[in-house]
Amino acid sequence: MGAAASTPSNMASQGCPVPPEERQAMEDKMDKEKIASSLAGKCPVPHEERGTSMTEDPAQRVNPFQMSAKGMKPGDALVDSERNPETPLLSSETFVSSIPKAGTSEHWVYPSDQRWYNAVKRKEEDPKWGFDPSKEDPVEEEGIPWAVYMHNALNERAWSEIMEYEKLHGGEEVDSKLESFRGRARDYTPKARMLNLFGYAPLPFDRHDWVVDRNGAKRRYIIDYYMDETEQNEPVVMLDVRPEVSFEGVVDRLRMYWKTRQQEAVLNL
Repeated sequence: MGAAASTPSNMASQGCPVPPEERQAMEDKMDKEKIASSLAGKCPVPHEERGTSMTEDPAQRVNPFQMSAKGMKPGDALVDSERNPETPLLSSETFVSSIPKAGTSEHWVYPSDQRWYNAVKRKEEDPKWGFDPSKEDPVEEEGIPWAVYMHNALNERAWSEIMEYEKLHGGEEVDSKLESFRGRARDYTPKARMLNLFGYAPLPFDRHDWVVDRNGAKRRYIIDYYMDETEQNEPVVMLDVRPEVSFEGVVDRLRMYWKTRQQEAVLNL
């Protein structure tokens, strides 16, 4: 889980979270070099455009989740934007996540390929972002579907990791929902800096802070995203998910560490 971990070997090494058969189908349609460049150590949507809360209108700010869709259930598909004939590879279809939305009985919805592409193109065209075509390659349509799929899969994995901690406070019946999200890509935590200082890991290429509502109580989780640059064939992403440093957070990290060690001991019997 990476909760009380001190080295990357104890973090959640995800590899590629996309099912192999679906990954192969996507790779058959896309240029692998463009796929790799779209995931090369950065999140394709600028954090500043996502806003600090997923309660904001996605038409104004682009979040990794959209507004929730009433009456929809996880896995359901819907259309969130019009198809653009100039970008035929990009779908306007999006999917309902498995992540429940705080204050409702609904779930967060991921943005479509087209909406992501539009957001990144706006970033490139906006002088305040300082996009330099001599140093960065402009976004390519071919890489967007894979990048979006990977990003959504990692969000699902992060929520799964968070729920392992939440279950320490109510088991399978715990009523935990995601309230807000904040991207802090260059705001490195002391743990990330220490791992880098002693050569255990590179600095994370991204960081998210997720606020979870547990029966009215707010709990913040930190998620560091690491890119394993030793892999040559496909990007390997490791997640280090843990509660914030607080009395409860530290206790939960210790409890999770002990739980993980017990599970490993059983497997080694």
